[in-house]
Amino acid sequence: CTDIHNNKAVDPPCLRRPQDCAMRRIARILALAALVGTTSAHADAGPDDLYVGLGMFNDLLNVNVEYVSEDWGNIVLRVGEFQEVNEGLAGNISWRKPITSDNPKEDGYFLGVFAGQVKGDTPGGEVVHRLGAGGQLGYHWVTDYTRKVFSVGIGAAEEVERNGQVLEAEPMIFFEFSVGLGY
Repeated sequence: CTDIHNNKAVDPPCLRRPQDCAMRRIARILALAALVGTTSAHADAGPDDLYVGLGMFNDLLNVNVEYVSEDWGNIVLRVGEFQEVNEGLAGNISWRKPITSDNPKEDGYFLGVFAGQVKGDTPGGEVVHRLGAGGQLGYHWVTDYTRKVFSVGIGAAEEVERNGQVLEAEPMIFFEFSVGLGY
């Protein structure tokens, strides 16, 4: 980074005060959640439900939107930032289907699949959001206005080579926890 007034090299704010970066990340995620929440709160989904929440998908701190359909299952879109690399937005999507009940609006177990950016790495000092996919088994607790989800999955992130360093594709365990408010 360069100070444009004195034309001197300066440390980025995150290197001088790391707590500023954490506060900015949290503020960005909360602002995105408020924006998504206010725009979707007016939608009438009929017999289907829409939940907006915060969660962790491995180290992806995210804002998520979950569309619950009795016909198609649950579709979840996550957008956030990988905490290991702390740079740039990443996102992925999941599809889930209840296995202990025909009604996705009741507590119970589900099976699902996910795909998208699943891991942040820094091979050779360059930030990379690795694409990947996998399957998951989880449980959701549902009330009239909230949905809490915990799941465990297995999948893999793509092989990546940057600046002479290779990160192999290998199986990974994924954990997810999220809390959403329904509209």
